[in-house]
Amino acid sequence: MPQPALETIAQAHQHLQSAGPFSSAANQWLQDESQLLRQRMATALGASPESLTLTEDVTVGCNIPLWGLPWQAGDRILLSDCEHPGIFAAARELSRRYDLAVDVFSLLRSPDDPAASLAQALQPRTRLVILSHILWNTGQLLPLKAMVYLCHSQSVPVLIDAAQSVGMLPLTLDQLGADFYAFTGHKWWC
Repeated sequence: MPQPALETIAQAHQHLQSAGPFSSAANQWLQDESQLLRQRMATALGASPESLTLTEDVTVGCNIPLWGLPWQAGDRILLSDCEHPGIFAAARELSRRYDLAVDVFSLLRSPDDPAASLAQALQPRTRLVILSHILWNTGQLLPLKAMVYLCHSQSVPVLIDAAQSVGMLPLTLDQLGADFYAFTGHKWWC
């Protein structure tokens, strides 16, 4: 982590200690700083501040929509073979609990046309597609806008694991159209 980021974290902890970690002054400071952070992030990402939720990490950011959707037995989750193991684990647990099917389409075997691979894998009962913006294992940048459009044309929401993309790419989230875009600040944006 860059030294300025470490120093800022240390200053924040010192401020909380000085104010009293459980004091109303500390609480107000945290609320104010969170709102300021949300506004700055929204400006940088081309999104509205109201559309951003601050979480601990990408896993939590992905789990909120995964566990918050109204699943029905027989629904399907579709993800690529290049998703992070944490996504696969959550999908397997959802499958077990709610009797869902988890379908996997290959990006490793057909990296040249990811949208075509996705189109072939969508099914009538697909209720969520999970994609990475930049694949963590190969570094491939997916044509996200086209893939989201394809899913939305079939009324399927899209969850994006963006752990590798925020801070690496110029982004305008409102134009990408993803329903959920989970990212971290400790990698490229630090």
